[in-house]
Amino acid sequence: MGASGRGGARTRRQHRDADHARWPHRPPRRQRRLALPRPQRDSRPGRNAHRHGYGDLSRAAGDDAQDTQDALADFVASARRATDAGLDGVEIHAANGYLLHQFLSPASNQRTDQYGGSPDNRARFVVEVVKAVAEAVGPQRVSLRISPEHNIQDTFEHDRDDVPATYGSLLDQLRPLGLAYLSVLHHEPAGDLVQELDRRFAGKLIANTGFASVTSHEEAAQLIEAAHVDAVAIGRGLIANPDLVERWQGGHPENEPRPELFYAHGPEGYTDYPFLQAD
Repeated sequence: MGASGRGGARTRRQHRDADHARWPHRPPRRQRRLALPRPQRDSRPGRNAHRHGYGDLSRAAGDDAQDTQDALADFVASARRATDAGLDGVEIHAANGYLLHQFLSPASNQRTDQYGGSPDNRARFVVEVVKAVAEAVGPQRVSLRISPEHNIQDTFEHDRDDVPATYGSLLDQLRPLGLAYLSVLHHEPAGDLVQELDRRFAGKLIANTGFASVTSHEEAAQLIEAAHVDAVAIGRGLIANPDLVERWQGGHPENEPRPELFYAHGPEGYTDYPFLQAD
């Protein structure tokens, strides 16, 4: 998480087209590089000053275990702050090409230590993070979000043998914890892979289809009827309709989302969508 000024950053974002605005921002550099090999250092004075100290996640991952321990400590500290502030729980983000997802993907994970190579090794760091957070705030207050085969931001997962092996190993190790739920983003949430992941997790499962289209009432209802889906995650529809539940229950028309404002600053496009008018 982070914040930026309203000036130039907002102006640039306003010029993005609506299609591009549907997609999440590329992770900051220090989140992207933990699972990647060391780049060549520039020997010229001052050229590597920005890499020094905490947050230097671009070093060769197999050469320095301290980076992973620092990152793990950040997850735990963030979870503690969230629950101390009164939140009901935390959802650990291991999807959409961000830091933890990079460990799971054989394309982005180029480590040669205990965190790279085999499916079990690539799942190891995610397991360590989830276990540490669960120990800190209680497993009933912790959940995990994954997006197998989403193939975004260089976290490619094209091998259908490797995907269930990696995510199966992950969930087999997390199943005894009794987490609050597992959230799965997948283009076929009712398909065989998600059903297999549900069996391996053996807990509550929330499904979502991803970015291709806005989840409709009919699609959500169909997923809920599936035996393995306990709930459906709604994003854009809920942003555009603060009273979405009432609209779905009453069959009312919905506001259209304005994706060009999804990553802008301020209330426009977030809190200014109209509610249903009383009769």
